[in-house]
Amino acid sequence: MHIYVLVYGQKMWLDKFVNDLQAQYVNWKDDNGRDILLQLGVREIKLLDIAFPREQIDKVIGYLGPFRSSGISNLRLAALRKILGLKKLDYNRPIRQTLPRRYVDTFLVGYKPDVIVEGRIEMI
Repeated sequence: MHIYVLVYGQKMWLDKFVNDLQAQYVNWKDDNGRDILLQLGVREIKLLDIAFPREQIDKVIGYLGPFRSSGISNLRLAALRKILGLKKLDYNRPIRQTLPRRYVDTFLVGYKPDVIVEGRIEMI
């Protein structure tokens, strides 16, 4: 069985929670009917909210991309954008990956525009 749970908090406390969760064991009967202890298998699906100045979009996209385009439907991404109040980011320039990402896939969900205060201050 798989249970999906969204968690939110400071990274330090989220990491501690996940570590504590991974340290838990549950009873399970194997194929021979023997009772054994099975460690919880925790896989992460993270939604990152990354704040940065808008003029640095190309650099940040290089850190995150290239983005995977299969494995999740456009309808699901659109629904997630709607739930989170995000806008679709149409980024059509070539993406040069600048960070190593072994065994990590990224999906571009969307963006939320910065709030401009007094016509000049970008609230990141």
